[in-house]
Amino acid sequence: MKKYLSFLVVIVLFSMGCASSNENSETIDTPTAGNISLSVDETLQPIADAQVDVFQHQYPNAKINIR
Repeated sequence: MKKYLSFLVVIVLFSMGCASSNENSETIDTPTAGNISLSVDETLQPIADAQVDVFQHQYPNAKINIR
């Protein structure tokens, strides 16, 4: 009985520690989601725009701002 109680306590503590809370959580930037700003030379602007369009089409949670 003591063994089962210990096991139950460990499971409860583990599940409480792994629970994620959405309260006050900030947006986390990952390689495929989030926001980023890039500076691009005028001569490379058309190429950068094309690359950004393709990337954002594949990953709609990503937002790239080109300056």
